[in-house]
Amino acid sequence: MLAMDDDIIKGRVWERCEETVKLRMISDVPLGIFLSGGLDSSSILAAM
Repeated sequence: MLAMDDDIIKGRVWERCEETVKLRMISDVPLGIFLSGGLDSSSILAAM
């Protein structure tokens, strides 16, 4: 297993998150988001 710097790993995870959100935002109707206050919904909003 390759050793990777924490910053590199964080960057790759964030890039994947952004890519995934962008793919899901393709719509012909207005989009919205419900925030629970948790880390997951806050991260998705930040990626939007």
